[in-house]
Amino acid sequence: MISRVVKLGLLLGLILGLVCVVVGLLIGGPLVVSIARAVGWLEFSFWRFLWRGRPHPFELEAALRQVCVERYHTEIWAAPLRRLEDRKNYPGSLDSLVSALQSLNWVERFAARHTLVALASDTTIRLKKQAPHLLCTTCLVRCGSRSVRLARRTSVTYYGCRACDQSQGFLESPGKVVAVLDSTMGEGQVQQNGMLQVNWLLRRSLFDFDQVEVIRATDEDVERFTVQVRNDTDAWRRRRYKKMPCVVAPGCKLSENTLRILMTQFKGVEYRT
Repeated sequence: MISRVVKLGLLLGLILGLVCVVVGLLIGGPLVVSIARAVGWLEFSFWRFLWRGRPHPFELEAALRQVCVERYHTEIWAAPLRRLEDRKNYPGSLDSLVSALQSLNWVERFAARHTLVALASDTTIRLKKQAPHLLCTTCLVRCGSRSVRLARRTSVTYYGCRACDQSQGFLESPGKVVAVLDSTMGEGQVQQNGMLQVNWLLRRSLFDFDQVEVIRATDEDVERFTVQVRNDTDAWRRRRYKKMPCVVAPGCKLSENTLRILMTQFKGVEYRT
């Protein structure tokens, strides 16, 4: 008796499914066919279509443009494509694009997803190989990678500044980057002899550096600098501090307590002769 009920339920479910498909085709048939034609799905069998799943964003974008060219429901897809072009020209921050993936507006999700894929492809081609040797011109933070999840099983990798995510302005191979504390240094940063010296006293914010040099600074200056280092949330920098040399110029008179702080935070203290 139970088996008959199950069989009857399955049969009714199959019939209902077929009815829904027929109704769907009758209501939105021209739109479905136009998109399918553009993407090229109709050249596959029904089962191949089911297993193929969602097409690649570039493929879908090309399909929609072809739909507009062939004038299949152009009014439906013109607005999303315009929004996509706006997003590509002015993408905004990476976080804003990621947030847009959760938008209730499907046009915003569509534009954000396709823009992220385009940015990931572009930055991978331009920056992936030389990323460790690039320094953001604004943040003085090295280029890194960031994985962005687009769907449950789909993600892309974006390359850009670890701090601000920008992917256009970088210093190429700046050499060793030195955090300098020098009240007599008039410039914020100087690059020479394969070394980039950045005066923290003028910048007052952290950046990616390989060495610390205290030339002319007060105990208060040094303590403020080490407090920033101690509270740094950047994982890449935090694991490097204990291996980083710290050089103190002979003319810089620091208290014993300040020197102990430097020795605790970095790889000891060296005195320049």
